[in-house]
Amino acid sequence: ESGELITDGPANEMMKARLLQPDAGRGFILDGYPSTEGQAIALAEFLSAHDYPQPVVVVLDSPPAELRKRMLRRKRADDDPENIDRRLRDYREVGRDVEQWYGTERIVRIDGSGAPSEVALRISAGIDAVQAREGLKSRSSEGQSLKRRPAAQDAAK
Repeated sequence: ESGELITDGPANEMMKARLLQPDAGRGFILDGYPSTEGQAIALAEFLSAHDYPQPVVVVLDSPPAELRKRMLRRKRADDDPENIDRRLRDYREVGRDVEQWYGTERIVRIDGSGAPSEVALRISAGIDAVQAREGLKSRSSEGQSLKRRPAAQDAAK
């Protein structure tokens, strides 16, 4: 309710409980986790213990004015200007930490501007590029790359 990040213990437990679900075995996306060094360590230990590869980290770069506008459109009670500015500062700090934890080889920087389908295609291409560098099987090599949604659906999002 306050808009603050939850502490490592509960965040790590939620991550573990969710990733132990059967559908996570096909792959998963973590949004906003890890956001602390303790969470990064817990994730690395979990991935290693369950024989998952190290993550590809996607960083969406968007102008601060666009991010503020998107946050205000959510109409969450805690999305006041002060909290939004604090979250943007926190996000920049976490972003720097993420690069230290994972190294630039595992990070894909994506322009987060534009229609959701355009951003999704950029994300998919970036992940595929990292996987190709590492010799991992990628979605596009299996003929399963993301398809562009019709424009009418983009406008509804």
